[in-house]
Amino acid sequence: MAQSGENNQKIRVLNQLEWAPLFELIPEIEATEQFGEMVGGEMLEDGTVKLPYFEPAEIVSVFAEVVISLDLVPGWNWVEWEDGDDILCNEDQDYEKLRVVILCQLLILIVRADEFDEGFMVSNFEDGTVLKILKALQRKIGLILRN
Repeated sequence: MAQSGENNQKIRVLNQLEWAPLFELIPEIEATEQFGEMVGGEMLEDGTVKLPYFEPAEIVSVFAEVVISLDLVPGWNWVEWEDGDDILCNEDQDYEKLRVVILCQLLILIVRADEFDEGFMVSNFEDGTVLKILKALQRKIGLILRN
């Protein structure tokens, strides 16, 4: 898997305080047991059915807001990044081996793809992918900021 022709992308330079809102979510994510649930689908009084939809837990919504607000990879077209899907589908992926820009792109992909594939973000929380990415990113950013 190519790790990437798209990696001419540059992440926005953030200081430790700017990264903090993202990394401060890690303990809450670790403590969360349920990241969302399917709601709706019930019959209404007029005989229609309320369409079911995914209701994410608050931590998932906060995570999405933080990722979007950081604008980690400005102007990057996540829709065309095929390698991202390959990385996320690889159950044996070692996120520690990925570069910072790829980790940031994965976070954006997870948040943005949820707009078209409802429940995608929740499933990436439930299977531990988001936590693995955040921990790898926190470690790498910590090393960068110390130097």
